[in-house]
Amino acid sequence: MLPLYAALLASAVLQVQAQGPKPIKTSVAVARPKPVTTSAPVGRQPPATTSKSSSLTTSTTKPATTSTTSTTSTTKPPTSSSTTTKPPTSSSTSSSAAPPPATSTQPAPVQANTCYADNGQMTGDATTSDQMTPQYCASFCTDRGFAIAGTVQGNKCVCGHVMPTAASVGCTMACSGNSNVKCGSSGSGALSYSVVNTPFSTTPTTNSKRGLDWPWDNQAYSFAAFNPVKVPWLYNWEMWDPRGAEFPYAGAEYVGLCRTKDNIHQIPWYYNAQNHGPKYLMGFNEPDLQGSDTALSVSDAIGLWQTNFMPLKANLGTILVSPAVTNANAPGWGIDWMNQFVAGCGSNCFSVIALHWYGYLLADFINHFNAWHAAYPGYPIWITEFAFTDHDVTATENLSRMAMAWMDQQPWIQRYCLFGPMGPARMAGIVNSAMLTSDERSLSRLGQIYMGIV
Repeated sequence: MLPLYAALLASAVLQVQAQGPKPIKTSVAVARPKPVTTSAPVGRQPPATTSKSSSLTTSTTKPATTSTTSTTSTTKPPTSSSTTTKPPTSSSTSSSAAPPPATSTQPAPVQANTCYADNGQMTGDATTSDQMTPQYCASFCTDRGFAIAGTVQGNKCVCGHVMPTAASVGCTMACSGNSNVKCGSSGSGALSYSVVNTPFSTTPTTNSKRGLDWPWDNQAYSFAAFNPVKVPWLYNWEMWDPRGAEFPYAGAEYVGLCRTKDNIHQIPWYYNAQNHGPKYLMGFNEPDLQGSDTALSVSDAIGLWQTNFMPLKANLGTILVSPAVTNANAPGWGIDWMNQFVAGCGSNCFSVIALHWYGYLLADFINHFNAWHAAYPGYPIWITEFAFTDHDVTATENLSRMAMAWMDQQPWIQRYCLFGPMGPARMAGIVNSAMLTSDERSLSRLGQIYMGIV
């Protein structure tokens, strides 16, 4: 047994409180699309298209980050091969959907409603509603990563990425949600769209919260694509530092993670390799992911934590980061797993909460972490894995940029890592969230956004 760690195991396990925080009650349906295996997640089918010869209408608003009610759902807990259901399309959405509920990031009211000829590229997500307005449509589309939102036929909203330029006079239909506002043409003859331009901020940003969830099998040369001044910490699901002499990524903080119960024997080595011991130790990785090699029952996790982690906190002052759970909602998963863990281990068993999130809607992302913060208000949160799934490249970039801007503004979100710093081929199917190009030597555009270059 290594000398620094030997004294720790001789200490008695601390007596911990059994008082846990209130449980989260949330209706957010969550699926975790990043599988443990290399099988790709189920992809989003393209929306149904209609024949249009068209005209469109435009107004300007701030980016919408409203909390919309998702029309997707998860009927069972995700497994390594199950992922999110398909998003709504023009043929699958409700004609009486409620308007998106407002949040603190609700965009400014639409200032104008100008008619434009359809450019043939409004082929993204779509919905219909008896409460349709340009603002409703802007919220719907921006929540899905689209910069352009168009209303037509009074009650329909369609999304796209390219702003039309040809003006039209065909927008004569009153909006179903506000008869004083026009929502496109009637749908007979040449279509006209009332287009809302919801420009995303393209100002490059950096924040010291950003880190790298570095795959253990990445090549060291990939470090050269990143800047440790802008992304100043990393972890690799292991307890050995992946940096080397040739590509040191100097100055960045490395945080070890005891991924599973089978890695506990490496803790002594990790502490001795870190000289006087590391500042942080992250706990188990997705112990709630049932059927995976990381799955742990709550009772087993509590026993292992009290025996192997708590002495580090008591004797070395290590800041313990909680087991990182998925964003699944079913019993025994996600917040339910964590509530049981805290009830049995005690509210002082860790000082930081680590969480993962994979999903489709920006509103679900925001609502999910707001709910965690409401239930555990005394704990800083590390979002150690997140990605938007089943979107095209542009929408993925837009959503990731907005999510980072939101996280940067939350003082209780202490750190976060976008998944992932690798090439598309190794992204387990979430190819559009890759931060490196195929050769893994250069940044993708999303990687450049994460680094604050564009």
